[in-house]
Amino acid sequence: MKKSLFTLALLVSFNSFGQSKQDKKVIKKLKLEIINRGLDLDGKFAIKNNHKCEVCENVETYWNTALFKAGLRTGTWYMEDGVEVYDADYVFLITSQQITILSVYDDFETVASISFPGNRGYINAWNWPKNIEQRAVVLRRLIASNL
Repeated sequence: MKKSLFTLALLVSFNSFGQSKQDKKVIKKLKLEIINRGLDLDGKFAIKNNHKCEVCENVETYWNTALFKAGLRTGTWYMEDGVEVYDADYVFLITSQQITILSVYDDFETVASISFPGNRGYINAWNWPKNIEQRAVVLRRLIASNL
């Protein structure tokens, strides 16, 4: 019994180590940089796609799913009489190689930025397993930057 528990613990630790190594690989490839100046992770986040391209109609859906899987609360935004209305505390403003996080209640002041110049926007536009993992790594690093 003790051998089984030891083997299980060893496997779990190797799996955790491998994940950390994979995260480092993704971070290096993306050239990920996060600047966080007071983000409240208990707030709601609305995704706004500012990444203009022919295949980018699902960017908001992909990032909403990634936020939800990361344990963050998701909000929405919509247009009403030509005015943007937000049901969120923060806006994830997405461009091809950057996400700017704006505070809705502080006059859209920037509270964090995430840049990934090593990526040409595929992280946003495609939902391949590699891109899903890249979004997860970005969000894990954002959450870690808030500790």
